[in-house]
Amino acid sequence: MEGEAVASIVAQPDRMYLGTLPVDAAVTQSLDVVATSNATFRVTGIASSLSPYDVRCETVTVGRVYSLIAVSRPPLPLGAIHGTTTVNTDHPKYAAFPIPLAGRVVDELYATPEEIVIEMRNAKPVARL
Repeated sequence: MEGEAVASIVAQPDRMYLGTLPVDAAVTQSLDVVATSNATFRVTGIASSLSPYDVRCETVTVGRVYSLIAVSRPPLPLGAIHGTTTVNTDHPKYAAFPIPLAGRVVDELYATPEEIVIEMRNAKPVARL
């Protein structure tokens, strides 16, 4: 017998990648929170650690599928975006379901990598690119 263990509730995709955004972008991204078994659940609340984004939930199929929608509110702070949206549910095993959010906000001109560090080690310069 072969198989794969799957949680009763999953995010599809498993994280929200917002991409590389201009500082003045009003961008909308979404993902679905889905019941993978016969269990049902309801979303009872949403909390997000990202302040320049509004995250809301829409019901796709009651008890089975909910869509999380993140909308940016420009102007966005420059740099990396790392945060978590926590979906609160009435499911006994998944009362708080964290979903990572990631991306990058850039200005009109930007470089990759964002920094170059030159330091001294043993009296010799070392560069990290």
